[in-house]
Amino acid sequence: MSYVLRNYQDHYNSPEMEEERRNCFVAITRTGKTLTLSYADRYRGWTKKPSRFLSEMGLCG
Repeated sequence: MSYVLRNYQDHYNSPEMEEERRNCFVAITRTGKTLTLSYADRYRGWTKKPSRFLSEMGLCG
């Protein structure tokens, strides 16, 4: 179990994830007057959640 958690944490803090986080932040902060965010509740039969980055920024529960 600790290997699985460590592996997840390594991925969550990986350089690739940090780059995705920065890209999301830049996209949100560089908008003009209005920003509309949306996501699908389901995709191909699978339940989906909003981006984890939105939760980190306090924009989504």
